[in-house]
Amino acid sequence: MCTLAAETLRRLDVENRLRFAEESALHSEQRAVLGTYMIDVRHSINNALTSILGNVELLLMNREGSEAEDRAQLETIHAMSLKMHEILYRFSSLENEFRFASKASQSEIDASSWVPMPRHG
Repeated sequence: MCTLAAETLRRLDVENRLRFAEESALHSEQRAVLGTYMIDVRHSINNALTSILGNVELLLMNREGSEAEDRAQLETIHAMSLKMHEILYRFSSLENEFRFASKASQSEIDASSWVPMPRHG
């Protein structure tokens, strides 16, 4: 009788750990989807930003004698574009972080999925 109670408690523990792992996997999957979206957006914004930076730099090189106000505005655009580029560069590490989280989540699921077979005897 004691063995049956112990096995029942073990099974409940395994079921609880499995439920927790499944919930954790769902949250990880949602974060991975968000991360993938952010990486795609980063790539698109970076392409547009590269064009802006290139054109502003050309304007700055070709307008040496322009009015001070025009030059100041171009320099502001250039500086803010560089700041955006720096921010987007920080996002580039997200892909590696999400891959690591996904692998860790899958390992946790694999470890929690093992359910002992009941012993007969």
